[in-house]
Amino acid sequence: MDVHDETTDDLIGEGTIIIDGRNERVSYWLTVSPEGDPVLAEGSISGSERLIRSLINARNVKLAVGATGRLSPSNAKAAQAKSSGSRL
Repeated sequence: MDVHDETTDDLIGEGTIIIDGRNERVSYWLTVSPEGDPVLAEGSISGSERLIRSLINARNVKLAVGATGRLSPSNAKAAQAKSSGSRL
């Protein structure tokens, strides 16, 4: 059984959400879509109530994922196994 066929790509970390030109730090959790068109990823963000309420009337929202983003534990094992040439 190839574990890589069953693994989803989860990105978890800290990033910046840009709402109508205003920057706020948020925690995020994203699952990369296997098809990639038109949705690249789905997930959630965590922030203050004020921040979440400001999304309701926002005209332009972007999420800048940080360099501190990491793979979920199951994906980290798969990546480690792949880089060492072994299988899980």
